[in-house]
Amino acid sequence: VFMDVLEIKREVETLSERLGKTQDIFDVPALTARIQDLEQVAAQPQFWDDQTSAQQTLQELNDLKAHLEQFEQWRSHLEDARAILELMELEADES
Repeated sequence: VFMDVLEIKREVETLSERLGKTQDIFDVPALTARIQDLEQVAAQPQFWDDQTSAQQTLQELNDLKAHLEQFEQWRSHLEDARAILELMELEADES
């Protein structure tokens, strides 16, 4: 069991490094800022005056939100894996 915990720990560390690189590629702060900007644009009363532009804006907004949601899911899964790993390490220490 102890060896399994070490292997899992290495995998979690590798995934954590990859997620960090992915965060850099996604540029999460810039992505979040762009989403906020587009939401402000979409909230303007004249937003629907140009239907084509409005639809393009909403499509971009939806795409960006989907990217951010995917990243947040990955981060959440990694945090879950870390918590499980911690429990496994505690269990291995007790046995």
